[in-house]
Amino acid sequence: MQRLKIAVKYCGGCNPGFDRAGFVKKLLEDFPSLELSGGGEGGRPLTVNGCRRACVKIDGGGLAVCCREDFDALRGELALLCEAALLLEE
Repeated sequence: MQRLKIAVKYCGGCNPGFDRAGFVKKLLEDFPSLELSGGGEGGRPLTVNGCRRACVKIDGGGLAVCCREDFDALRGELALLCEAALLLEE
């Protein structure tokens, strides 16, 4: 199975409106083909900001979350990326 590499980069957590680590854990449960790395290195960037201030900037072409409302959109993007990775494997 082709694994989709995601490089997670968290904000400093000064004013989180949701459980950032819990969200990433849930992504791993929902998408078992994800392979995560920390520090924003080693894969497609995923920036996880805890609030709308979004102090950590999104890298070009990267994915981002800054509030609960972003979850569904991100899940949709990840589903498409995982599907594309599977197609490349065939």
